[in-house]
Amino acid sequence: MCGIVAGISEKNITPILLEGLKKLEYRGYDSSGISLLFDNEFSLLKETGKVKNLELSISKECSFFGKLGLAHTRWSTHGKVSKENAHPHNSKNFSIVHNGIIENYLGLKGDLIKKGYDFKSETDSEVILYILEESYKSSGSVFKAIQDVIQKTKGSYALGIIHRKNEEVVWSVKKDSPLVIGKTKDMSLMASDKNAIDSCTEEIYYLGDNEIAKLEKKGVTFFTSDGKILYKEGIKIDKNQEIVGKGGFEYFMEKEIYEQPEVIKNTLKNRIKKESIYLDELNRYKRELKKIENVEIISCGTSNHAALISKYWFENILNIPCEVIIASEYRYKTLLTRKNTLFITLSQSGETADTLSALKLINEKNKHLLSISVCNVEGSSIPRESDLTLLTNAGKEIGVASTKAFTSQLAVMLMLIYSIGREKRSLDKEMNSYIIKSLKKLPIKMEEFLNASTSLDSFIKTLENTTSALYIGRSEYGALAMEGALKLKEISYIHSESFYAGELKHGSLALIDENTPVIAIAPFNELFDKIYSNIEEILARNGKVLMLSDKHIISENLISIKMPECPEILKPICYSIPLQYLAFKTAKLKGTDIDKPRNLAKSVTVE
Repeated sequence: MCGIVAGISEKNITPILLEGLKKLEYRGYDSSGISLLFDNEFSLLKETGKVKNLELSISKECSFFGKLGLAHTRWSTHGKVSKENAHPHNSKNFSIVHNGIIENYLGLKGDLIKKGYDFKSETDSEVILYILEESYKSSGSVFKAIQDVIQKTKGSYALGIIHRKNEEVVWSVKKDSPLVIGKTKDMSLMASDKNAIDSCTEEIYYLGDNEIAKLEKKGVTFFTSDGKILYKEGIKIDKNQEIVGKGGFEYFMEKEIYEQPEVIKNTLKNRIKKESIYLDELNRYKRELKKIENVEIISCGTSNHAALISKYWFENILNIPCEVIIASEYRYKTLLTRKNTLFITLSQSGETADTLSALKLINEKNKHLLSISVCNVEGSSIPRESDLTLLTNAGKEIGVASTKAFTSQLAVMLMLIYSIGREKRSLDKEMNSYIIKSLKKLPIKMEEFLNASTSLDSFIKTLENTTSALYIGRSEYGALAMEGALKLKEISYIHSESFYAGELKHGSLALIDENTPVIAIAPFNELFDKIYSNIEEILARNGKVLMLSDKHIISENLISIKMPECPEILKPICYSIPLQYLAFKTAKLKGTDIDKPRNLAKSVTVE
């Protein structure tokens, strides 16, 4: 989940590398570093903490200069946060940056120690450095040394490599970790994410697994792992892409919460026409859509909660069985895929390592079955592996805690469900009209829920010294409770758990006391009486409950917050807004780093 950027230019590369690191900091911010090559000597600076610490150190250096270099921002996997474990890692002849995990590093490290190599860090990445050294010592070829890295390592990697005796080349290679190459007429760059380099490149190229790139000032040459030259078609950079700022808000997450009504307008734009929904991306696959009998959704984290809500929609609206599988478990379960199954992957970034690995396995084992990705980043790895992609068009999401990506995923899933139902002729006129009219109302309803969320402020003040909180819901709101609990824990650091409300009496009631608030998601629907009975069970044990509902009830120890009316099908989307607001305001009260919470990263690119 680290971020890497490297390049070679006609001028000092340092400012470009620093700017790239700032754009990659969402991938990890435990430590950062830069290695430059000038006059056949490496210059190396590393700092713990955020990139601004590295930038300050560079500003104090009188002669930190180089026309080629590597930079890295780290999310720790092997070894504590320290300068020694920060990247880049340098040896006599090589400097490297690495994003990924070398799974067999312990065995490799043992062999290299026996050969006399002295390891300076606790990282898995350092074995790559000494494999390069060992191979170069015998072959005298950097390319052969990179081939040896490919052959000897198991796991994932995106690598930037420079050799001390060649100031004209930066090398890169990847396997199962994202890497993009960019170039202009006098500069070549590589990075974990195109956003890190798109402002200073004219076109980009995506590197495939086990492919090698040779970056020079005037261009890039691509090779297969056995040395054959590859031709790649470049993708022109759109110089009119959005420039992301905080828009007057103090935090990116705050901005992303409040911009959701406009985001959803963009998600729906050109997809709802008159009295129907048109997802043009599906046109080539109408025959496959008609045959769908089962659905499997693979996802992680917040996207998994969107998948669980979508499961209820698939089964309740279309009567199609839907299984939701956590991506990190998918490859290690017995695959019992039914015929005519539709595979859906959900990922904000399109780079989630577990989801990508699951999708690759699906493509290997079930090539004849349709795969759809719902994603926010066009051209990312998961869309490139899928038969088709439905973009959420939510715009860049910077805050680590996902907000607008979640609601826009749900809006897209609802449109997909409608489209499948239309092809299968399983939607009656009433449901057809209900879904379309509801979606048209969604931006306005989200605005209403944003306004209503301020009613939570007095309750939020009571959470400052809370150490634990519980969330409950029923049916799809049980899945939404998971999302609410995740939001609170990841940015406020308050321990929080979620339960399907009917499960409380099977053990979880033991957690109830007067110091543990319970947030109940209880829209007034056919299950309201059921969940209110569960709330009564909590109140009877001196528990305190915050109830979010469009039905207002007065009771001792019950804080009932009236939510706006909205179509039932939209409630899982709209009720997420007060949960996001509650988490954000609580974190702000506690003074945590809301946009970059401890120990986390935005894009999870390691297993």
